[in-house]
Amino acid sequence: MPTGLRRYQTQGHDHLITFSCYHRQPYLDDNNAKSTFEHIFEETRSKYRFGIHAYVVMPEHVHLLVSEPDVTRLATAINVLKFRTSKHLKGASKQFWQTRYHDANILTHRRWLNALRYIHRNPVTRGLALEPEDWPWSSYRHWLTGESGRVEIESHGTWSRREAGHSAPVYANRRFTTPATPSSPVPSSAMLDGSGVTLDALPATTDPEGYRMPPAIVSSSYEKLLEIVPPEADSPDVK
Repeated sequence: MPTGLRRYQTQGHDHLITFSCYHRQPYLDDNNAKSTFEHIFEETRSKYRFGIHAYVVMPEHVHLLVSEPDVTRLATAINVLKFRTSKHLKGASKQFWQTRYHDANILTHRRWLNALRYIHRNPVTRGLALEPEDWPWSSYRHWLTGESGRVEIESHGTWSRREAGHSAPVYANRRFTTPATPSSPVPSSAMLDGSGVTLDALPATTDPEGYRMPPAIVSSSYEKLLEIVPPEADSPDVK
């Protein structure tokens, strides 16, 4: 790791994490390998109590949009995830993952939405699927339909179920309030639609544990959520 590399992982931000298989080899091309990654990813989320907003498992890399954990540093959780998946999947390979990973702090609503869009469209951009919903190893289907998968996703559907008392939050590091803190997915200045109404003018939704979620995430469809700001260039280092 080069001298001087600094990661800012105790700021209450969301993070866009990307890491690749060793020498970009398609070690995750096998469907069972992708499912194994999802299973270990969910176990890591539950153990270290962080939120997963979006993810995609590609043949030779993964993209994750996550919050900072409650009980350890994000770097520790990522290292455990890489170690456990490598142990299960590398077989006779010398090394499964590249040592380093890319970490981008998500500081604005525009960056958050562009990260969400980039992650879910990655299989389409790479020519692996015609539509995002055709790639089952991502969080897109959950965002689109609310269906539960192998990985628990922080979305309007998840928060609605928690509000109804069907499930309890598994991590407590982040409080979604209005006006929103810098770590909130939807800041208070974000437009909900063309009517000029902002989140400041609307009540937040509170779940049984006292968590408050901006109503745009609770009630809007995935497409409506992405219409709040226009898309930018498809790049993992979203601006």
